[in-house]
Amino acid sequence: MVHRLRLADRSITYTVLVAPGTYDENDPAFGTIVTNNIAGTSSLCKITYKSQVKWGAVIIGADNSATQTDATNHPGWWNFQSYAIIDGFDFVGRPNNTTNGTYASEWGVVLAGAQNNPRTGDHSVLQNSRVHGFALTSAMCIGDGGAGVGVRSDHSQVIGNVIYGNGFFPCPTVHGIYWKFAYGLAAENIIYGNGGIGLQEWGASSNVTVVNNTIFGNAYSGILVGSDGAGDDGGPTTNTGSFVDNNIVYNNASQGGTGIKEYCSSTHPNCVGVTGNCSVPVNVFDNNILYHNPRATGNISLVTGVQSGTIQSDPLFTSNQLDGTGIYIGRPSLNDQSGSVSPALDAGLMTDTNTCGQQPPFAFPNYDFAGNPRADNGGTNFDIGAWECSY
Repeated sequence: MVHRLRLADRSITYTVLVAPGTYDENDPAFGTIVTNNIAGTSSLCKITYKSQVKWGAVIIGADNSATQTDATNHPGWWNFQSYAIIDGFDFVGRPNNTTNGTYASEWGVVLAGAQNNPRTGDHSVLQNSRVHGFALTSAMCIGDGGAGVGVRSDHSQVIGNVIYGNGFFPCPTVHGIYWKFAYGLAAENIIYGNGGIGLQEWGASSNVTVVNNTIFGNAYSGILVGSDGAGDDGGPTTNTGSFVDNNIVYNNASQGGTGIKEYCSSTHPNCVGVTGNCSVPVNVFDNNILYHNPRATGNISLVTGVQSGTIQSDPLFTSNQLDGTGIYIGRPSLNDQSGSVSPALDAGLMTDTNTCGQQPPFAFPNYDFAGNPRADNGGTNFDIGAWECSY
């Protein structure tokens, strides 16, 4: 079902509604991987693919790749075109099929174009979805790796998703989110139990805003910010102007790494911003809760980035499952059994600036994971993490 709607700001949105049900990419009656080949044309003309019921349209990723390398080319959803919104789906991976010798996908959802034109998925959004169970076998922990969500496009957004259980645990090359290009927003996501890093900025990433996420229980670092220095597909060679604010990063790095880590390899040691140079401003890490990230350098390790307002105490999670689904939601408590109040409450920022007075490329969303408005109760500060906790 397709709806066309003209909004008050004269923008037009086309919405493709998908009925609840299971859509198995391995079923010949359904077909192969989901791709969208029709682009919106601007922020005033977008195309939305929406599950009529949140998580009701279940897309099971294909296991029809003939080789391990080919599995990279078969994500659960490949967003080929720009100005697209993918809203409310449940993306489910599959293990390798040992019976017919095929391989499951290493990627859940990819916001990018085709391999020969990877920059065609710009200005796209993945929101309100679940992505889980991709790249689950140890044999897939090789080569280029994978992720629940791969962002290979500029100006893209990943908002309000639950991304969990991707990658054999542990596997240092399969992450929750792998951000490869510039000018993006990752906000209000719950990211946990992935075999690698919760959220990794690498490749040609720069000017990425990572705000109000709850990231826990990933095998390696919770958040890694860096660049490979190669300038993939004409992108930047330095990760600069990025903001990592208002996140809860808890109980990651059991296999190595840090809660939040800014990192450059020995071959590209100058991959992040330069202190005092506003052409390549340093990255900002403000008002995050970092707790029980035990390995290596502990809770936080920066190269040139600056931090303030860091809280290194227990976020005091409350009842940690959502509606009996078994999804851990990482919601801080208004008060625990002892009457203690989570340090997340009213401790976040509503906006930020770096040392050069520049604001984040994307405004901080004024709503939480469930769509509730921030700040609550007439407050002047956001709560930290994906929830505004009084709702």
